[in-house]
Amino acid sequence: MPYPPNSGDNALYTQDEFYLSVAYAIRQFSNTPKITTNGYKYIDKIPPMELCLKYFVQVDKLARNCSLIQPTTLSPSIFNSSASVTSFLADLNIKMDFRRKPAVYLIVIHCVRLQKP
Repeated sequence: MPYPPNSGDNALYTQDEFYLSVAYAIRQFSNTPKITTNGYKYIDKIPPMELCLKYFVQVDKLARNCSLIQPTTLSPSIFNSSASVTSFLADLNIKMDFRRKPAVYLIVIHCVRLQKP
């Protein structure tokens, strides 16, 4: 197994790779009806995503900052570069401080209601 691993809990990424992976996740989430194998779609509209940024402050405490994102209202150009993703996150008042070992949880889905077309 290579070290550092390129996926999983202990993976290491460059900052550009981090921002592009955030963009990829948002883009894929908004494309769910187009990319599902059985043609599933949301009953209503695509639900918002919640982007949560957690910083490890102490072993037993986390600093948390969350923002709701509605993917269908976003311009595809936001996802073209890490600089545009950085700007998008800044508009949400989310500034990545990579020195503080962030843990980012992009999609928190409590209930997904899908229906066949």
